[in-house]
Amino acid sequence: MLADLHRRLHEIPAPDFLPQAPVGRGDQLVHLDLHPLNVMIGPSGPVVIDWPNAARGDPAVDVGLAWVLLAAGEIPDGGVKGSIMEYGRSLLVSSFLAHADLPAVRTRLREVVEWKAQDPNMSPAEQRGMWHVVEAAEAGE
Repeated sequence: MLADLHRRLHEIPAPDFLPQAPVGRGDQLVHLDLHPLNVMIGPSGPVVIDWPNAARGDPAVDVGLAWVLLAAGEIPDGGVKGSIMEYGRSLLVSSFLAHADLPAVRTRLREVVEWKAQDPNMSPAEQRGMWHVVEAAEAGE
């Protein structure tokens, strides 16, 4: 569902009044925070919320940002609960990436993380996790 929401969103040309995204120039509508916590399920299907970062940009940046946010978010609690959550996350990320244009996303991933790592809301652990995603992607994993 998340990959489909990205695909549908990126088919929309961005309105002229939106600013250019801080990373990855383009003319498509990008959300720049489209992850599961910003999707609500309503009677008519999924609804994307939290639009203050919307911009004109490159869809590969939006997908890359979602990838690193999904993969690097901190999972509280170790033990069995943490292991189950980590497994669920790996399934979510794999499913999301199966529908992505990975070559295009990989070309933008480093600059996405350079930009997002400056966000004061990202913890040191999340920043390390984002850089791990970049390293793995650049190694072809």
